[in-house]
Amino acid sequence: MPAAPVASDAPVASKGAIRIAIDVRPLSGAPCGYTIYLCSVIECLRKADFALTLLSNQPLLPHYTEVAGLDVRVFGDQGPLRWEQRALPRHLADSDYDVYFTGANRGIPLRKAGHVRYVLGLLDVIPYLFFRHYHLRHWKRLLRHPSANAETVAQLIAVARADAILTISQQSAIDIRRVFHRRDVTACLIRLKDVDRQAPVAPRDQFVYVGGVDFRKKVDVLLEGFARFVRDHPDYRLVLVGSNYAALQPQIDALALGDRVVLTGYVDHDTKFRILSESRAMVYPSLYEGYGMAIAEGFQAGIPVIAGFGGSQAEVGGRGARLIDPSSAEDIAAAMTEMLDPATRAEWVEQGQEQLERLTDPAIETMLIDYFAEQGRLARQRS
Repeated sequence: MPAAPVASDAPVASKGAIRIAIDVRPLSGAPCGYTIYLCSVIECLRKADFALTLLSNQPLLPHYTEVAGLDVRVFGDQGPLRWEQRALPRHLADSDYDVYFTGANRGIPLRKAGHVRYVLGLLDVIPYLFFRHYHLRHWKRLLRHPSANAETVAQLIAVARADAILTISQQSAIDIRRVFHRRDVTACLIRLKDVDRQAPVAPRDQFVYVGGVDFRKKVDVLLEGFARFVRDHPDYRLVLVGSNYAALQPQIDALALGDRVVLTGYVDHDTKFRILSESRAMVYPSLYEGYGMAIAEGFQAGIPVIAGFGGSQAEVGGRGARLIDPSSAEDIAAAMTEMLDPATRAEWVEQGQEQLERLTDPAIETMLIDYFAEQGRLARQRS
């Protein structure tokens, strides 16, 4: 049943506007990489002459203000895979949409409506690049619990059935072409939104990390690097922002870091950016990223960023990130030490702001609008 429209000053699409349906199910849950991406796409597309309709199986949370005033259709209460393969195909078949877009690596049904062009937003293919770790390592559990394969099955269906694939970095586009042998892959960076910048403050004696404990993030090496650093700088702290760091406590104790490592638990958006802006630098020693949102957040907070170089990190970080070997505790400690020099830190802050200008360039918005206009043209040409 359609959700009641919300009053808005959003532009009204013309009668012949391209009609785009967007799968926004992630916006019924907590903020994450998918929600940032979807909100960015929606913000861009609603500035053009498109008729947008948002599709979900659950009501959207009210704090996603980017969707205010848009037509939201909530239907079906099945689980994710059943919704994609049952309720969604029926809805699309009865619609007059030109383009259907899903931006969460899945959501393309096997049974497609002939008049709709299906575009898959595939952010990265990291589980396939590191297949041994993400799949083979857990093969017994997957055999015992076939439902655990649902995410992979849904993603493979989406890749196979999509008419076109849109991704968020040139490196991800290269990876998708290589892994899935798809040539119709287009890369368009996430158009970062402007954040309210606080007045610059003198940094506290702390470094900060945001990004979870996935094996690629090399948080264990970060702790080893920080342990080396605090031997000469015992007043410094390392702040790990977010949840799920409890498994690191044995290593923290073994390295005798004690209260030098702060585990914040869940924090809201404003608190996260306050912590970032007060820090000497962000340290993000990831092995591989499809984008690296934490790098961009460091730039937005106005602090230096120390990051790995695998995947798209060098692309997103540009000249603004101090790149390190994420497997080297010595390299991490050396980069931290560099940030103690005020002139060096100021230089990295300046270069980070220059890179942020590239990540917020209106040309990204124009490219995305042009891409969907072309998808709509192809859909109408086919029908």
